[in-house]
Amino acid sequence: MQMLPVNAQTMDQDGFRNFQKHVFWPLFLEDPSLIDVMYPKTLDEMNAEAENERLAQNELVEALPTDNHTTHIFTHMMLMPKTWATWFHFEMHQRLLAEQKAQEMQAQQIQMMGGTQPLDKIGKNNNKVNIGAEKRNPMETASPLKAEMKSNLITNQSKY
Repeated sequence: MQMLPVNAQTMDQDGFRNFQKHVFWPLFLEDPSLIDVMYPKTLDEMNAEAENERLAQNELVEALPTDNHTTHIFTHMMLMPKTWATWFHFEMHQRLLAEQKAQEMQAQQIQMMGGTQPLDKIGKNNNKVNIGAEKRNPMETASPLKAEMKSNLITNQSKY
């Protein structure tokens, strides 16, 4: 129990959630069904489990940039036995996670220097760096245009 706060500092939010759900609490709870009550499956966990079924058949599944890669990697590592498709898919998630982390670091550096956010391909500010983070909460997934609605409201208020 004393190491839990230390572990929390060394992991991101998704990694710590996965650690608690699959490693920490199973050691202490006699009834494993309580874990599902405390930590219900996220959309990414459900998608990764569906991918696991296809990967078990050695069917290559494309990793999407919008996936929560930390959760997918953790879920795919639980698949036994691992097929060649599983290892390739796992590598795709690791590569995309590394790219995502690099983008986050670049955005933080730009923000620390007082600069503006880099423009995306369309020419708009790309304020959304952590792809897949909104999928932690099912209500956030239910309203995908939430950010666009906020920006439109701000733009419309400044016109009047």
